[in-house]
Amino acid sequence: MGSSSLSQSSSSAVGDRLSSVLLGLYFWEWITSLGFEWDLITRKRPLRWPMFFYLGNRYLLWGHLIDLQLLWIVRGHDHPIDCRVAFALSHLLGKGALAFASMNLAIRTIAIWERNIYVIASLSLVMMANIAMIFAVAQESIKTSRWDTEAMACTTRVNNDWMRIIFLLYMLFDLLVLTLNLQKLGKEIKGRQLRKNLSPAWDRSKKTTGSERSFMRLTYLVFEQGIVYFFIAVCANAAALFIVSIPPPNSNVPLKSFTLPIYVASTIVACRAVRGLMTFQNNVTDIHVSTSTHLTV
Repeated sequence: MGSSSLSQSSSSAVGDRLSSVLLGLYFWEWITSLGFEWDLITRKRPLRWPMFFYLGNRYLLWGHLIDLQLLWIVRGHDHPIDCRVAFALSHLLGKGALAFASMNLAIRTIAIWERNIYVIASLSLVMMANIAMIFAVAQESIKTSRWDTEAMACTTRVNNDWMRIIFLLYMLFDLLVLTLNLQKLGKEIKGRQLRKNLSPAWDRSKKTTGSERSFMRLTYLVFEQGIVYFFIAVCANAAALFIVSIPPPNSNVPLKSFTLPIYVASTIVACRAVRGLMTFQNNVTDIHVSTSTHLTV
């Protein structure tokens, strides 16, 4: 019995130290990119609707990391806390940050697909299903959470099947985004190559318009940064799904020790993708992806 308690205590300490390290890592990422928020405050950059997803992603993860630190601080104290509120808040902040990370990556896809209604509908459908699962798991977490008098900490039980579904939906969402981007880029490359093969003199004689140059630069930006970020996001959620599906036997290591790095990695790559796109748009005031479509994301 004493050995089990010691093992649980050591495992919790490992998870707490890891969350502290990730808090420091994320603080460095946040402070080095804080100039972007300052440009929004000073109106050097326009505050458009995608920025709400960007800011939500950044600061929901901040809230989740701080919440974990507070739970660590109160552990071992004689005075119990409201565990239902603590776990519900931690779950909503963590999964909410992951949801906003996926939304931020989806914005790039909507941009390059010229606001295609089918693309928007498919991405929205998967995301709404994921959000519904987040609230369902949060409700279960609230019901099963309690203060453990022996460990002097909050404990809860969440059905692993629900967690598998959440991470599976996240992975499918990011995989859909990756596939759509690769498909669009493939079409663009094939279309431009076909025009060159059919009429080599056409490209030499026709001057490219500003909208064509802007779209070419946007396509290059999405290819240069987006594909790498999308691939990392898919791998991160696939790793989370694997961890939840195949937990180590007889292990007392808390699940957050594995999933928290995934939250941080997904948020960092998604926010970098948004900053790259918005920096591009700040340099190009009018981006026309066709003669009748104006891109304002």
